[in-house]
Amino acid sequence: MWTLKQFEEIFDRYQASGLRIKEFCRNESIVESKFYYWQKRLREHYYRTGRESGFVPIVFTGSNPSPVSKDVVHHQPI
Repeated sequence: MWTLKQFEEIFDRYQASGLRIKEFCRNESIVESKFYYWQKRLREHYYRTGRESGFVPIVFTGSNPSPVSKDVVHHQPI
């Protein structure tokens, strides 16, 4: 069993690898479900402590966007 700190180091290696989780886990001999379990715990820890999680929030400002055009375009077969 890992500690949160140990998994954080593993997760940093995963992010630096550029691999998919499945590929990274196979290369590191890690059970994929265990990786997802610890990833969830790490994300929860970051949320509780206010640390950066690697996700960027999307902030909408200003007035509502214009309504979508309801023009219909019909394509004629060639």
